[in-house]
Amino acid sequence: MIGRATVCMSLAVVCLSIGCMSQERLTSRATPCRTKEVNIRNSDFSRKGVLTAWCAECKGTLYQCVTNGERTRVECHESTPNDVCR
Repeated sequence: MIGRATVCMSLAVVCLSIGCMSQERLTSRATPCRTKEVNIRNSDFSRKGVLTAWCAECKGTLYQCVTNGERTRVECHESTPNDVCR
């Protein structure tokens, strides 16, 4: 029988290794911003509960970002007047 501590430790390792990266940290990987400079903006993505796309602001620039389900890849581009971030 597996102990509770073993299960908790296993979950923590998995979480750290594949996907518990914050949207702020992912944004900093794809933009010239540091994690602490990133502010996640309320958008249609967040209102609909979407976890793999978001809007972020940093250094006066608004970005639209997307990641895969495993959070191993991220892409951000500057928001345009016609996208969901505005």
